[in-house]
Formats: sequence, structure tokens, C-alpha cells
Amino acid sequence: MYKLDFIGNLMPYLPRGTGDEILRLCRSRGNSPSLISEIRIRRERGSLIKISGESLPLFTASSAEDIGDAVRAMCDGALYAHRDSIRRGYVTLAGGIRVGICGRAGYDGEAFIGVSDVESLLYRIPTAPSSSAEQLYSAWREVRRGLLIYSPPGAGKTTALRSLVSLIVAREGLAVSVIDERCEFFLEGDCYGADVFRGYKKWEGIEIALRVMSPDVIVVDEIGGEGEAERMLESLNSGVRIIATTHAADEEEVQRRVNIAPMIENKIFDRLVGLSVNNGGRVAKIKELI
Repeated sequence: MYKLDFIGNLMPYLPRGTGDEILRLCRSRGNSPSLISEIRIRRERGSLIKISGESLPLFTASSAEDIGDAVRAMCDGALYAHRDSIRRGYVTLAGGIRVGICGRAGYDGEAFIGVSDVESLLYRIPTAPSSSAEQLYSAWREVRRGLLIYSPPGAGKTTALRSLVSLIVAREGLAVSVIDERCEFFLEGDCYGADVFRGYKKWEGIEIALRVMSPDVIVVDEIGGEGEAERMLESLNSGVRIIATTHAADEEEVQRRVNIAPMIENKIFDRLVGLSVNNGGRVAKIKELI
């Protein structure tokens, strides 16, 4: 698995000295680096890692130059080629590692054009297969139209989605098309049976997948954008089932979201699954929608 050596893979993309300190810290505590879920770097202050749910401080001071070098390395020295992703606040590395970028906003008139003077980086590292995968798969087995998975940030939606896709491909042999706008749905094990549209706008990816890949299932992470409801209705009319995720703390918030409500009203989804974290484990709350 990629994650087992993720620090080795991440070394070129971390500010100077940070990777070595992380390895020393893990050795001193008897922790495997593979248990790290976040690395948060702040310029000259307050850096930390999150491992097994616990936040631990880092003492290596990262200068503006160190952070700038890390960002350039993530972009292979070609910042311009990654401008669209950076405008949305992140860069995606191999293995689905997403690095959030925080700094000074730059505008050309009213148009946001990018970030300079970077002060903070957040490396979000994919976790192990979801502990709720079997519950999600049981819910999926009852789906006639679509399955919507919701949770607050950090509760493991993308991990759960990846685990569910792996089970569907392995056990049912269905043709699954994944619309991966943020380029963070990395393939592992049985997920290799899925077709991934990377970097496509969600609505456009859905349209193209329907036209060229003849999917049985279309998977979309973090829905809620303009135009997505219409494309999902088109896919259902084609007999294709939908699996999607969205940010929401509870079912009431899902129903209130302006771009999600039409999907519920048009019965795109007949199963709703809420993910939450309880005592370090993930719990799935499943509801049938009439």
C-alpha cells in the first residue's frame, strides 16, 4: 500500500527538516508514520501532526523560503500549470494526498487569481479502508436510484467512498465511473476496476462518462455545485445509479442546502447515510428516502 511509505514519498514536498522530525517523533512514541492523518505546517509557528486522533507539536521552524520551496516542489516547479488548483486552495499529490494552501489572496480586478506569501500548509493523508465500509455496502445493496453519504469535514467521506467502490467492483463486477474533480480519489486494490475522470468539472464529467464509458454506477465526491442535479437526473433516466457525498453535520443541513434540496425532491437518492466519529471509530446512520 502507498501509505506504508508515505513519509518517504512526501519528503520532497515537506519543508526542510520537517520529515526528519516526524520520523524521530514517531520512533520515540512507538507509532507507525502510517497512522498520521494530517501534517499542519505554519510559518515560524505552531506546526503539528495528527496521529491516531492525537495532535502533537512539531518544533522545526519553517521559514517563508522553506514553505515556498515545498510549494514549488509540489508543482514540479511549474506553478502556472497548477494555477487552477491553487486558486481553489490546494494541490493534490500522488496517492490522493491533498495539501491545503493558506496565504495572501491576489486579485485582478474582481477576479481571484491565486495565492502568494504562503503562511500555512495542511497535508491531508488518506486513511486506511473505512471501518463503516460493510454498513455502506449493505445500504448500497438496497439502492434503486442513488445513495447520498454526508458527514462533517474530517469524518472520512472520501475514504468511505473509496472503500465502497472497492467492494462494489470486487463483489459485483459493475462498471463504475468516478468523477474526481479534485484529483484525490487514488486507486488501490480492487478499486483498479473503476474508471476515474480526473480534473473534470462534476457536471461535465457525468455527461462525458455517460456518453463514452457506459457505466452502471457514477460516483461523485462532494456534490452541491450548480448544474449537478440536472446531470444526475439525466443519468438516472439512462438507468445508471448514483453514489455521491456532501458536507453536512446532519440530515437537516442536507435538506437545507440550496443545491442539494432539488436532488432530494427529484428523488435522485433513495438511501441517505450519515457518517460520524464515535470513540475513534466511524458510525453509519442509514435512512431510506421514500
